[in-house]
Amino acid sequence: MIKDYIKERSFTCPDVIFVTINNMPITYKEFDDYIYCIELFIKSLESKPQRVKIKCSDKKDILASIIACNRTNCVPVVFPPDNKMIKFIDYNKIVACDFEVNDNICIIQSDDCDKREEISYKKNDIQCILFTSGTEMNPKAVELTFDNIYNSALNWQEIANFKSDDVYLNVLPIWHISGLSIFFRSLYFNFQSIVLEYNKNEIHSIIKKLKINCISAVPKMIVDIMQRSNNNIFKSFKIVIIGGDGINEKVFDYFKNNDVNAYISYGMTETSSGVCGYFIRDVKKFNHGFLGFAHKNTRMTVNDGCIKIQSNTVMEGYVNSQKCNGIFLTEDLGVVKNNQLFYKSRSLNFIISGGENINLKVIKNVISGLEKGIDFEVKAAADDKWGHVIAVLIKKSEFNIHQIKQHCQKYLPEYMVPKHFINHIDKQEFEKIDNDFNN
Repeated sequence: MIKDYIKERSFTCPDVIFVTINNMPITYKEFDDYIYCIELFIKSLESKPQRVKIKCSDKKDILASIIACNRTNCVPVVFPPDNKMIKFIDYNKIVACDFEVNDNICIIQSDDCDKREEISYKKNDIQCILFTSGTEMNPKAVELTFDNIYNSALNWQEIANFKSDDVYLNVLPIWHISGLSIFFRSLYFNFQSIVLEYNKNEIHSIIKKLKINCISAVPKMIVDIMQRSNNNIFKSFKIVIIGGDGINEKVFDYFKNNDVNAYISYGMTETSSGVCGYFIRDVKKFNHGFLGFAHKNTRMTVNDGCIKIQSNTVMEGYVNSQKCNGIFLTEDLGVVKNNQLFYKSRSLNFIISGGENINLKVIKNVISGLEKGIDFEVKAAADDKWGHVIAVLIKKSEFNIHQIKQHCQKYLPEYMVPKHFINHIDKQEFEKIDNDFNN
């Protein structure tokens, strides 16, 4: 059984600040009271829902709704915000829900807080369902158990040794495992997390003002901070965790030369966050694609060219698919060199740009959906800041580049819109792009 620590600490240390969301400090009791209101709302429904769609814009509502669903034995399905959804994909069909919690729900208020019983959860029950890019055009719905998320938190505790006075900056999306896993780490190990929207112009001052000593970020965020810092702002950090994509040699050298305790992490939604990695301090020189060392109770190998992960953090399975039984064969291509595992590339139709997974098939499908015929080519190119970017060569079309870009912006989230649209008369520019993705 896994404890509901918010419930427990709302009585043992009610006035301790547990989380700060959008500059609003929230104590354990305040957060528990808010969760309880959502609990009552769900319990007031005529028929108990099995799966609850969480479609809220406020991070506090998302987190509280997840816990409220856990307490009422419903499975929360956390939907991405509208601006992160691919417009022509029906997410509701991927995973069917029988109730929705959204911004328009009127939460019942109650002062009846004395009748709350102690709560614990069965390890093998589903704690939440999250969407991922998957290996095909449609996103997939990942079932994560309480045991998956708890063991992931334990593994990160082994690596970072969190203490109650740590202050962890969480600028990663709450609806994604990257941000949600940080929330649960702070819950299980009783330290404060600061949940904010990422803003490259403000993050430097936030770090100094709030005395942050732990952070998780994607490489693009790290580059932003490096470019805006006149000194080594990470020097006093207990740990800097970098995930979502591999780093380049410039970032590696920055941390190595400044003796920053930076940890490079590899993982995914299907594995409840990172499953392996390495401290830059422990590595003599930069090795492109090096994945580091497997976390506790985790085994990583290469099977038919693809990275295979065996761990107690591996998902229960995709919704309506067979169970994983602790084993996940990724679509990531890997190779073993000198008994060390290296990441080679994503599957042929995937890249990571700014920490976001992008399926090239989706982009090709959107551009092909223009009413009139269009002949084009899509290329993914290496980029120091973004990891990879997408370029489109328009070979022949009755639409101009501006119209094609507008069409992409209409159907794709911003991060998926290609960075470069190149006319056929500039074909040489397209050919000069370093297309290491396809090599």
